[in-house]
Amino acid sequence: MIDPKKLKEFVCQVQESLPQGIRDWGDDLEKILYQMLKNYFSRIDLVGREEFDVQTQLLRRTCEKLHQLELRLNALQKDLEK
Repeated sequence: MIDPKKLKEFVCQVQESLPQGIRDWGDDLEKILYQMLKNYFSRIDLVGREEFDVQTQLLRRTCEKLHQLELRLNALQKDLEK
């Protein structure tokens, strides 16, 4: 789930990028944007940076183990061929 504080910051950035006439809607616009983005982000599969880093490390270790197993398998195959 996305951090509500970060979502609020994002809404403010979006709001600031809109033309002045639309920004004049004020709090109503902020509430609409907040709810729209909250609903959107809840439907997509986002992960936080910490979880992403953990999964990246896990994938890196798994790839290294796979590489080591491939080397071992190749060595065993060569031994069998002798």
